[in-house]
Amino acid sequence: MILGSLFFYVVLILFSDASKISDHFIHIRIELIFLIFLFGISSHIIKSFRQKDFLQMVDEKIPFKQNLIIYLAGMSLIATPGGIGTFIKSKYLKHKFGIPNNKSISVIFLERYHDLLAATTIILFSFLV
Repeated sequence: MILGSLFFYVVLILFSDASKISDHFIHIRIELIFLIFLFGISSHIIKSFRQKDFLQMVDEKIPFKQNLIIYLAGMSLIATPGGIGTFIKSKYLKHKFGIPNNKSISVIFLERYHDLLAATTIILFSFLV
């Protein structure tokens, strides 16, 4: 999968106008890049709070800092086929906090379900505009 993506981008770059692409990158406003990073980081922090709330729903409590670290560890493996790498969080939660796999996996499925609902909502609103 990764090699296929890499191949796609190499071919795309080879057949595109590199000077046009570099011109567009040069004209990007710095303040917009800052806003993009700010929204990206904020999104991960909010989703980490969501994970913490879901864990509390199954009577499991972990400190926010540890929760954020485990959330980001799972996100680092989201590029695996089907996003199956996010289930590594279950291993970390069991190893560090003794949270049973059935509870942590149900939280992960609930997170994926909420992501699907959010994506569906965005798609539906985009059709209306």
